[in-house]
Amino acid sequence: AFCPQLSGNLYLRKLGLRWNSLGDQGAMALAEALRHHSGLRELDLSSNGFMDHGVELLAAALQDNEVLLRLDLGVEEA
Repeated sequence: AFCPQLSGNLYLRKLGLRWNSLGDQGAMALAEALRHHSGLRELDLSSNGFMDHGVELLAAALQDNEVLLRLDLGVEEA
C-alpha cells in the first residue's frame, strides 16, 4: 500500500524497508513505484525474502536511475 505514495513523493531521499517480508510481489510493486521516483538516494531492502525474479524486477526498474547512490539487498541473520 506504500507504493502509490512513494511514486508521488518528490522529497523522499532515504527509505528503509528492511525486515518487511516484501518478497517478489512486493518487489514488483516497488519496482513500478521506483520507475516514477526521481529523488530517492538511499534504499535499504535487506532481509525481505526476494528471490531472483524480484531482484531482476528491481534491477530493471533502476537501470536508468542516475540518482540512487546506495541500495542494500543484503540478507541479515536474525
